[in-house]
Amino acid sequence: MARLFAPPVSSNTIRRPLTTPSQRSYLNDVKIANNVRKEVRGMIHHINRATMKATATPEQIEAALEGWREQGRSNPAIKSFVVGRDHGGDYEYSAVFVVEDLDGLFAFLTHPTTYRTDRLGLNLVERLEIFDVSDDDDPELNAKIQELHRRRNEFNPEVAGLLADVPAYSGSGVDD
Repeated sequence: MARLFAPPVSSNTIRRPLTTPSQRSYLNDVKIANNVRKEVRGMIHHINRATMKATATPEQIEAALEGWREQGRSNPAIKSFVVGRDHGGDYEYSAVFVVEDLDGLFAFLTHPTTYRTDRLGLNLVERLEIFDVSDDDDPELNAKIQELHRRRNEFNPEVAGLLADVPAYSGSGVDD
């Protein structure tokens, strides 16, 4: 990064930086943030929030979280993801997966790593909430998303059964 210097007053003047190292670091961070921060429109954010059963071991919980991470890393439909502690709510862990559209959401929902994580983690979950967020203005988007979740469950009755066995489950694809 180029350093900012004050113009010399005379040829004998020592050049001094206009900012301190910490100020330059902050300004660089702001520059990076401004270049990265872009509004994402029309994308679907698929959100899972979970609280584990008291009987789940730390090793089992970490394996389930790693399953979520592997979903994000291995599925080409996922554009970005985050997995971690849920802050500010009644859940312990959350995962957010961003896809471009309904086709991407269905590819995510039916990907082998998604089914693998379901088989690994759903029996450990005490409470689960799954929902999707999008700024798409389509008034039928909710119904379309719900249908994708229902189709997914029809394609894989084992996972539908695992979801039904979660003591407290709410979210996409659940019949009212």
